Amino acid sequence: MTNEEKNFAENLSALEWYQEAGVDLAVGEKAIDWINAPPEVKDKPNVITPNVAQPVAQQAKILAKGNVSNISNVAIDSSVAVDSSEAIKLAAGAKNLQELKAALISYDGCDLKKRATNMVFGAGNENAKIMFVGKAPSKDDDIEGQIFVGRGGVLLDKMMAAIGLNRSDVYLSNILPWRPPGNRAPTADEIATSMPFFTRQVELVAPDYIFTLGEVAPKILFEEKKSLNKIRGEWRDIKIGSHSVKVICSFHPDFLIAQPVQKKSAWQDLLLLKAALGESNFGEKT
Repeated sequence: MTNEEKNFAENLSALEWYQEAGVDLAVGEKAIDWINAPPEVKDKPNVITPNVAQPVAQQAKILAKGNVSNISNVAIDSSVAVDSSEAIKLAAGAKNLQELKAALISYDGCDLKKRATNMVFGAGNENAKIMFVGKAPSKDDDIEGQIFVGRGGVLLDKMMAAIGLNRSDVYLSNILPWRPPGNRAPTADEIATSMPFFTRQVELVAPDYIFTLGEVAPKILFEEKKSLNKIRGEWRDIKIGSHSVKVICSFHPDFLIAQPVQKKSAWQDLLLLKAALGESNFGEKT
């Protein structure tokens, strides 16, 4: 390997590392010597600032007109600068999940699409009583274009099996269909452009119960900022678009892999789901 090829490989590896860490914005065309820079440069660095416009509350009102509810207290970002009207129109026009997937593939209004490897749509029983909902695709999901794969997917399968469920009994989804770089929390812009599609997905599946996975999904769906530990273990009745549904929150499988001590709490949440479903006929709606 020549020096030029070696340098190229090293630079490519560095870029991949930055991408994985969530770096997706250049700070300037020229490097700055911060040690020897004059005071005016230190006080006003050459940083490209993203354009911000409508606050979250205003964007939530826009989304509510498109039958998208319960996102007024997102608290993931402080501002929304995008127009989600196209997303609302495309999602509302989908008569089934296949049409919704096609609409999502055609939509270019979310910047995450430009960075993700694959769009990851929901999967499973389209007439299921139960919908498991996460924040966004994992790294493995993004690579394979399939939902809940990798170690987290294996653990989720075991969690479901422990209460007599499998993937053919449930519907699996994420609020965001594209993975944020480095698995960071989604911005308000990204939520605003993804939420109409998720809302329509819920309306089309029309589950009786939603079991959320992780910290972020409850913050988007519920009008509060409490931590997951304070809201898990209890059922909530909410309305997503035109569909009323009971929701319970628990930990994400990826978190449980890193923090196995929380598996006991997750098991308690699963038992609440099992009790709500009853001992029989908990696959499809009747």
